[in-house]
Amino acid sequence: MNYLNKIKKHPYIVVGSLLLALILIVWGFKSNNVDTINTHKITRVSLEESIEVTGKTKPISSSDLNFERSGVISAINIKVGDNVRRGQTLASLSSVDLVAQVSQAAAALESAQANLNAIIEGARPEEIAIKEQALASAKSDYELQQNQAIDTINSVTNSYNDILYFKLSNLFVQSGDNYKYNVNNCDQSLISKIESNYKNAISDYNDLKNIDIDSNVTNLLNIAKNQIELKNLIANTSLAVTANCVTNDSALTNAKSYISSAKASLVTATTELNTRVNNLNSTKNAIDRAEKDLALSKAGGDKNKIEIQRAVVSQAAAGLENARAQLAKNMIRAPYDGIITAVNVDLGSLAVASKSAISIMSGNVFEIEIKLSEIDAAKISLNQSAEITLDAFGGDVKWPGTVTRIDPSATDNNGVSNYKAIVSMLDNKETKDHNVKAGMTANVKLTTNKKEKVLSVPNKYLKTTGGETHVMVIEGKKSIDKKIEIGLRGDNGEVEVLSGLSEGDVLEVYKK
Repeated sequence: MNYLNKIKKHPYIVVGSLLLALILIVWGFKSNNVDTINTHKITRVSLEESIEVTGKTKPISSSDLNFERSGVISAINIKVGDNVRRGQTLASLSSVDLVAQVSQAAAALESAQANLNAIIEGARPEEIAIKEQALASAKSDYELQQNQAIDTINSVTNSYNDILYFKLSNLFVQSGDNYKYNVNNCDQSLISKIESNYKNAISDYNDLKNIDIDSNVTNLLNIAKNQIELKNLIANTSLAVTANCVTNDSALTNAKSYISSAKASLVTATTELNTRVNNLNSTKNAIDRAEKDLALSKAGGDKNKIEIQRAVVSQAAAGLENARAQLAKNMIRAPYDGIITAVNVDLGSLAVASKSAISIMSGNVFEIEIKLSEIDAAKISLNQSAEITLDAFGGDVKWPGTVTRIDPSATDNNGVSNYKAIVSMLDNKETKDHNVKAGMTANVKLTTNKKEKVLSVPNKYLKTTGGETHVMVIEGKKSIDKKIEIGLRGDNGEVEVLSGLSEGDVLEVYKK
């Protein structure tokens, strides 16, 4: 009771006494325990210094592919997004003539080699009889092809008559010997060409119709095939009815239908003529080969004949290679494994030499272009490893990489020198599991220095004055300022201590 009465009479004294006791307790605790928040014990750690930059993914290889010659596209074997292999045929032009030439060249080589073998071995009577029969059969085939060629000429002539006097005549009004183009169009120059084309095509047709069919039907077939004015007429009228100035003219519907029908008839006629010419040439060549085979068989073999025939075989082999090379010019093949990124042509359209038809990029192989300051550029080297992450997949998905190019000269960026470098992404499991695309944002980490088991100190314990680095070392109950020498600065804020400290030393933060 006396104690409670004292508290009631002197409350401030009691409260003050309690505060003083609390202060003494805290001070006593701190005097026996180092402040772990503002102190650091020197240990050995691993330090790493790196550069982190960003860039965009792009394919290591990308190409715009085109045909070496112009022609009608007969096959497109791929579409955008398809994976293709090196050497795969992507598209080809109509190649009836060239395919026939390859076949003929292959047959010529086979025949030449057979003749060489026959000369070396010598022919028996029964073999000569077989070759005589082969020659007779070849002549019979040629006569049959000539008769069929006459039918083809008559059929094609009728097709041309239908195109000029029925299908396309709806587009013209005759005025004497001239023909006026009677379809809406704003290009007077093109109209003049069309009118000239039509008049000349009719003249060519009349000339063809009046030629007597003689024994040289191959020449007549070629004349029928080379109707240049008719081809130009169809091409120019197609341009006229699809011009921008008449795009919305519904009155052109019938004209477009006539032209489309005429174009189809011309393609059919041309294909028929090509086939017939090739068949005639093939059977004529067969006669030539059969005659040579028979002559060589009858002549018998000697060293001179053998050497001559070997030269014929070499010439035939060269002819086959040339025919194949010409056929290859009608095809676009993949230059490397990759992905199709664009198809700029349509089946049946006219391909223009040197104009991009198909675009391709390398498949799951990408590279990243980065820009480095002159200080950072001095720290990296070719073939240096890198760690890559893509924003699209988060920081946990990582790709290995390597520096494959460093530009030797700088580029100026608003007065600041930058050096371009290329980091190639290496193929790994992540590449197969993730759909990496060109243009994705990439983060590249390049480790420039790494040390194991070095003494280090967090940056906040350092004090730099006059170019010297100092730390505050706790020794007993005192704090001593010491000068140290530092080295590598790690990415985690730790700094290497080269001298001035020992493992186990305890530091404290400088008081402000």
